[in-house]
Amino acid sequence: LDGLLKHEQSHGLARIGYVTSAHLESQVVDMADEIAYTNHDIDDGLRSGLITLQQLRKFPLWVRAEEAAQTSLQSRVISKMISLMIQDLCATTEKNIKKFRLRSIQDIRNHKGKIVDFSETLKPAIAKLREFLMSNFYLNPKIDSQTRRGQKILKKLFLHYTKKPHHLPEPFRQAIKLGEAKEVVVKDYIAGMTDHYAEEQAKLVRKD
Repeated sequence: LDGLLKHEQSHGLARIGYVTSAHLESQVVDMADEIAYTNHDIDDGLRSGLITLQQLRKFPLWVRAEEAAQTSLQSRVISKMISLMIQDLCATTEKNIKKFRLRSIQDIRNHKGKIVDFSETLKPAIAKLREFLMSNFYLNPKIDSQTRRGQKILKKLFLHYTKKPHHLPEPFRQAIKLGEAKEVVVKDYIAGMTDHYAEEQAKLVRKD
């Protein structure tokens, strides 16, 4: 709970140049997300054909990973890039803990700025890769059309179940009877769906 609170504070205060740090564990989770999303999105982009190896070889981080992997096999290069990012994150974090003389939870809470972070060498390399993904993958018309399709499905399901809550599974209907807000219950139900299940339910909604 403390991690979630500090996470929200960090995002809000970052706009005015003041960031309070959460527990180190919370910061690790944030950075682990960045590592996972960056590499998984590169993998998805390559598999979909929306980005190519030739494009990625313009980025030093990819070249470094490819050389370390001693192969151009996509899965191994991405695995190596994940390893390089993790190693850099651990080394930089250890340096920061020593540099700022952090010895207690209170020291962490009082510290202004990130402690779990990439090095000043790797940070811009990752930023360039993210910019590339934004332009060539996330904003690609094919991806955008799928995103809009997903939004329509979610909206359709939400409207359907809020109008007809009796179509919800028994545990969710019971939650509404016990006083839980209908919209919140429907949101929770939809949030637990896989992509495939949501699509199947949307088809049933159209027939209803």
